[in-house]
Amino acid sequence: ELPFVTARGRPLWVRAVGRAGRRDGRVVRLFGSFQDVTARHAAEAARAASQQRLRFVTDHAPVMITWVDRTYRYRFVNRHYADFFAATPDALVGRRVREVLGETAFAKAQPYMNEVLAGTPVEYELELADHPGGSRRMLVSYAPEREGDQVIGFVSALTDITERKRDEQLEVSRAQILELIAKGAPLNPILDAIVHRVETADPAVSCSLLLLDAESRRLHTAAAP
Repeated sequence: ELPFVTARGRPLWVRAVGRAGRRDGRVVRLFGSFQDVTARHAAEAARAASQQRLRFVTDHAPVMITWVDRTYRYRFVNRHYADFFAATPDALVGRRVREVLGETAFAKAQPYMNEVLAGTPVEYELELADHPGGSRRMLVSYAPEREGDQVIGFVSALTDITERKRDEQLEVSRAQILELIAKGAPLNPILDAIVHRVETADPAVSCSLLLLDAESRRLHTAAAP
């Protein structure tokens, strides 16, 4: 296929097909035809431009976006999703979801995937315990992708809500500590609640509390995980 300009100056894309006529082993004539494929080239160019716009929009969206087919293979991922798994979009497209999420997370997600592949949008929370950056809590939304009456896959949008869930847990534990104090609870339950709150704020930390006498010789009470 090659660009072609007609005698009237009209630019086209043509598909050239030909063969040589030979006599005594020498080429004496050429037989061939040109097929106008301008419309197909224009459609392909429009599709490529549309895909570039889609990539630009999704790469700048504040959520992680994927398109998954009925075999649980990624057919599209945006840059945020790829970054989250320390990969590139090209490295993830074509891979199975199970390979990327891990067996545990996939086992939890698969029932929701089956539901959306049956045609029902779903939303749920998913724990990614095996994420390279540590355990993460995700808010996941699925919407079915249809071709005619058939569901051919689904689009997913994921938001990392780890920090939000941690803040909610901290607020609950703070309220519990204040309630224990207000009710005049014994010291040990209050210390246990404080230890729990510290470890909730940073899962990498192990907290212990020791209350000693004024001379730091005798242990009055303690709390530990």
